[in-house]
Amino acid sequence: MAERLGQMIVEQCGWRDVAVRRVGNDQAQLVPNKGSWWIGISVFGAGTEMWAGRILDDGSYGGARAQSGKLFTSDHEGVIEAARRLRAQVE
Repeated sequence: MAERLGQMIVEQCGWRDVAVRRVGNDQAQLVPNKGSWWIGISVFGAGTEMWAGRILDDGSYGGARAQSGKLFTSDHEGVIEAARRLRAQVE
């Protein structure tokens, strides 16, 4: 499920430079072709969490401040916007 959601994010955002890596049934990573960042995706039931794969400007690393927060997977626009915000923070 997370891999499918990651693929949807990549397609909807038009990110031709990002690949989806399956980590498990409920986890995936969005990984750029170049760069040291990644975005983790975890899908649990009807919810989704995303987090940054590197230290952010505020010093957080995958913690509550770095996470996009719990989102409903069915809220595709919210999930896509959260991924865009995280990418802007880690690039």
